[in-house]
Parts: sequence; structure tokens; C-alpha cells
Amino acid sequence: MAGIKPADRIRAKSRVIKSSSLVALLTLSVITFSLPSSFTFINVSYSASQSDVFARKPTTAQSQSQSQAKPQSKPAPSQKSEFEALRQKALPLISRQLKRQEENHTQPAFKYPFIAIIIDDIGYSPYLGSQAINLPGPVTYSVLPHTPNGFRLAKQAYYLGKEVMLHAPMESVNKKKLGHGGLPLSMTEEQFLHTLREDLSQIPFLAGVNNHMGSLLTQHPEPMGWFMEEIMHRGMYFVDSRTTPSSVAANTAEEFNIPYLIRDVFLDNDPTLWGVHKSFLKLIEVARREGSAIAIGHPYPSTLAYLAEAIPTLKKRGITLIPVSEMLETQTRKTVHYFSKPKDPSPQTASSEQKTNNGSI
Repeated sequence: MAGIKPADRIRAKSRVIKSSSLVALLTLSVITFSLPSSFTFINVSYSASQSDVFARKPTTAQSQSQSQAKPQSKPAPSQKSEFEALRQKALPLISRQLKRQEENHTQPAFKYPFIAIIIDDIGYSPYLGSQAINLPGPVTYSVLPHTPNGFRLAKQAYYLGKEVMLHAPMESVNKKKLGHGGLPLSMTEEQFLHTLREDLSQIPFLAGVNNHMGSLLTQHPEPMGWFMEEIMHRGMYFVDSRTTPSSVAANTAEEFNIPYLIRDVFLDNDPTLWGVHKSFLKLIEVARREGSAIAIGHPYPSTLAYLAEAIPTLKKRGITLIPVSEMLETQTRKTVHYFSKPKDPSPQTASSEQKTNNGSI
């Protein structure tokens, strides 16, 4: 090697490099042609940035498993923005109505009319459930049994001084799905009472019960008798949601000497902001004419946004919002004329916490 000239050494290295490159190219060609045509090893149309995005993006299955493993505790920004936008739209509706009231100077038939507002179907959405419970004033909340957030939201309402009810699912005429804890007409008395007691054990701090759906079951005296007897033993009240004009629920409650009320207005049969506004005005009208009125609404964004702005205006309207139990104490349909103005309303709840058996929490 000592006798080889530098120029010859460079030429020799160049021949070795060229030979190695040729071998590598031939090897790659053999591999490429031996692969199936459906398995493309190299795709020249893929850019580096596309492959990076593809590598970072999880599959649909992975996304679903991740979302199930780590449920979002915070609401999506769209939920918040929708709720706030609805509140802003509710303000002019309420302001215009208050201005008309001041201009008309109408004297209500009753000097101190009362209203109670129940928000049904609490237990599914944690965000809308919390928005409902944080409404101002002594709103009453009816919680569905066996729901993922029912137990927690009931406790949250109770510790904020709000009243809690069980929203008992009952069979409807149109056969809507009842879910776990439902009370269909086909049940025997034993099955019915077992299910009802299980439902009652699901929600803590219960003061009363109202029916979820139930346009079929509430027409039948026998199962309503089973229902009212159990409620009577627990010292609870009952509110007939009145999902059918043929309901015998209120009459049955009276037979068992159970304190009861009948719903006057559904706030959101039309769940638009304008629909809720019209129903709320109807609620005020009934309260002024009859001395009291009870409304049922649901945790819809439009309902909650409207009530968040409307409830603080009740004092200007001459209306007193009270919880359901306080309305039961201060009025009956016949003697409401003779009651004086109540003290500052304070929500009342069940005196002791029910034992719970909620496996989903």
C-alpha cells in the first residue's frame, strides 16, 4: 500500500462507493417488486408534515376510549357561549314586559301572589344541572333516579338550601322509554313497590315526588294507590305533573291524606326563548288571578338562561317565589285568599338523609 499513489487510492475508493450504491439499489428493487401490490412501501405523494399529523392523530376507537376513561369535567366552550348568548337575548324580552307593567299600573286580584318553580329531569348533564341548581331563589329540583349525576346534583342542591324531589318515571301513553327505575302498568304490586323503593333510595334529602311522563299510569287508581301509600309512609308530598287531563293522581293523593299540588304551567313545551317567555308570563297571570301558581320546566339552555334573568325581577312584579313545601304550608286552592304576606321564604328539605345505593357514582 505504501507504493500506491494518492490519485490511484482516491480512484479505488470511488469504485468501492459506486459498487456499494449499486448493490443497495438492486436490493431495494428486489424488495419492492417482491411486496404485494396492495402494500405500498413508499408513497412519494406523502409529505413529511402529513405523515406527522397522521402519526399524532388517534384513531376513532382510541378517541372514544380516551373520552370514556377521562370524562370532561368542564363544559365545552360552545355550551357556555350558547348559554350566555341566550341570557343576553332574554334581557330585552323581560325589560319590555316590565316597562309595560309599569305603564299599565294593573292591580292584581291578589296582593301577594306566590309561585313555585320545579326544574325536572335533573341528573344527566352535569353542566346544565349545575346551571339549574345555581338559579337564584328557592327553585325546587326534581331528580331522576339511576342517572349518572343525580346523586351529586341532589346533594349540591340541598347544601345550597334548595328543595329536592324524586322525578319518578311512569309509563306514558306513547310508550316512551322509561329506563332503569321505570314504573310500567304491567308490574305486580310487589314489583312496583320494590322498584319505587329502589328509586327513592337513589336520591338523598327528598321532600316530595312528582311524576316523569306517566300519562298512562296516572290514569289507573290501583297502581297510584300503591304509589301514594308508600309516599304517605315516608311523609312526603306529591306534585301531579298533569301529563294527561285524565290523571287520578291528585285525587288518589287526597284519599291518602297526602299534601299535593297540581302543575299549572309547563314553561318549555315550546323550548325556544320566546316560548319560555310566553309561558312565564302565563305563570305570572295565573298567580295574580288565582293567588298562586306552580310551574314545571326542564334543564334546557333557553329555559335556564331565561329564568336566570327573570327570577330576580319577580319582586318588581309583586310576585313571591317559594319552594313547593312552603306553598303547601301557606295555601290551598280554597283558602289562598285569606293568607297574609309570608316571611322571607326559606327552602325546606327532608330532615334526614336517605340511605343511598348508587353504584354508578
